[in-house]
Amino acid sequence: MNNLNRQITVDELDFDAIKLSLKEFLRGQSNFTDFDFEGSALSILLDVLAYNTHYNAIYTNFAVNEMFLESASKLSSVTSLAKTIGYTPRSKLASTARINVTVSNVPNNPSSVTMPKNTAFRSEIDKVEYVFLTTSDVTVSNTANQFIFNNLEVIQGESLSQNYITSDSSNYVIPEKDVDMTRISVKVYDQPNSNIFSVFNAADDVLRIKSTDSVFFVKQREDLYYELFFGDGAIGKRPANGSRVVITYYKTAGIVANGCRDFYYAGGWAGDYYYSVTSSGASTNGADEETRDSIKFNAPRYYKTRHRAVTASDYEVILKQHNPLIESIKAWGGEDNNPPIYGKVFISSKPVGRAKFTTEEKDSMVAWLRENRSVLTVVPQFIDASILNIELTSSVYYDPASSDISPDSIRSIVMSTLSEISNNLNQFNMNFLYSQLTGLIDNSYRAITNNITKLRVRNSITPNTGVTYTHRLKYGNAILNNGNGGNIWSTRFFSNDYDNRVYLKDESDGSIWIFSEDQFGSATKKKRVGDVDYNTGEISFTINFRDYYDSDFEIVFEPKSYDILGINNYIISMPIDLVELTVMSNKTNTTTAIR
Repeated sequence: MNNLNRQITVDELDFDAIKLSLKEFLRGQSNFTDFDFEGSALSILLDVLAYNTHYNAIYTNFAVNEMFLESASKLSSVTSLAKTIGYTPRSKLASTARINVTVSNVPNNPSSVTMPKNTAFRSEIDKVEYVFLTTSDVTVSNTANQFIFNNLEVIQGESLSQNYITSDSSNYVIPEKDVDMTRISVKVYDQPNSNIFSVFNAADDVLRIKSTDSVFFVKQREDLYYELFFGDGAIGKRPANGSRVVITYYKTAGIVANGCRDFYYAGGWAGDYYYSVTSSGASTNGADEETRDSIKFNAPRYYKTRHRAVTASDYEVILKQHNPLIESIKAWGGEDNNPPIYGKVFISSKPVGRAKFTTEEKDSMVAWLRENRSVLTVVPQFIDASILNIELTSSVYYDPASSDISPDSIRSIVMSTLSEISNNLNQFNMNFLYSQLTGLIDNSYRAITNNITKLRVRNSITPNTGVTYTHRLKYGNAILNNGNGGNIWSTRFFSNDYDNRVYLKDESDGSIWIFSEDQFGSATKKKRVGDVDYNTGEISFTINFRDYYDSDFEIVFEPKSYDILGINNYIISMPIDLVELTVMSNKTNTTTAIR
């Protein structure tokens, strides 16, 4: 008898293969040499054994995968594994706004009044109401029997607090998941009934913390609740047993509260007063908690930085961890810049919910980097992100014999596909690949036979006003030169040098001219103001910009290749409102287009 038949094959995972292996093993036994397994009750037992083995194999495979960050699929597993390398996933971020409040009809007309912290204001988006709270007490003086509170910061959410008495076994858990951990406040009272407290701040760099520093640390548990813990007396101060710990935090809705504009008083102060409320702009900065894929991407890279910024990727990871408002970031060394500028690292970042950071925010990040993380010889410099908007014109053809829906329905399907593509862009380091686009359009519905899709690129810039200024744009994408000019043009604007509205357009020799346009749309070429290098995509022009005629000042160009690369500070976007989609039958050339 062949001894190999007496062995079980243990590397099989498929149900049928496992059952066959069990049969071969039994046939290797003298009692079952000629046994008919298919026609006996033993076949049922083999099914059970094979099923149990198959089930356990799959379960073990899943369990082992959850032990490694790259292969883990459960958010709780990813969070737990990230914790082991010192990475805390970003929490939700509360949306904030700046409002101006004028208060009148105050009894006794005092010389000053104080608006207390957590005074509530309400706003709506799509008939959903959100509450915003002031973040501190603010006192203003009487101005002509009115009290004017300018530039008040309000934060969306509900202010909550949790009290604990310290002990060796205390767990300081925040019993809410939708918490903005960047705005948490921790006070430690030496006695439960004492009014004297110490403020503990969130720890940043464990290497810089002394034994007397009043800091707390944060970790996210496997159940996705956040937990605070204090130092041990060697790294960070340890509160004495019996102390009272008060944790104050905001429960927030996150990103959905961005865009609130109209605010009105909602309580928390004195209801008899008269309130006039205006906003300085829509609420911004709200964000949802970090996703599983983001944690898996960022955690190992943050671990590799060792709390110092040396390479360009170090700057990306460290800044994103330091400032949760960064949605996307790109850094490159001065040696990779065009032209090279050694001794610098260039950083471009996009905040959550808006186009760019303020000058004050960028200066603050640079100061933090230079003080805490940067190499002394390297100077970080921020450059605002610039958006390359793809304007798409697509003719989609379908076979009516293969379709059971209308052209309008086909158009909706294709537009849905384009929306998915659009949502996957809007990040640094993302390229637009034309062949993937056309392939996804063709595959979006079975009756579509082909599509003819063309595109051009639009880049909105903010020109300096009232002065003669040279703009230099380095797109890093070759620009088409058809030999006739008109490959590059701008939207119309007003210049201090001309009475009529003007625009820019290139000539075939690579020169850029300014054209003046009268009220009837007749254009006259006026003056050469710049040049273009079609191969490198570099454009420079000198203008004296006075005001906008169109809503934006945009440079528009036809790319030489429809594969668009997002280099350095450029982010590629494909706004759906710039898509012109035509659906028509391929049976005739006279079919009415659906737009």
